[in-house]
Amino acid sequence: MLPDLLGQFPEDEQIGTVTADDANDTRRCHKAIIERDAVPIIPIRKNGRA
Repeated sequence: MLPDLLGQFPEDEQIGTVTADDANDTRRCHKAIIERDAVPIIPIRKNGRA
């Protein structure tokens, strides 16, 4: 859902950081955030890996 939410912002609007809960600690979410030149602030899931 997070990548879809980021897609609602205009491409020319700068996003500094994206803060989310550990449910969004996925490669897809991190990729969508980084593609927008933003910094992800997402805790690692309990069963997650660095």
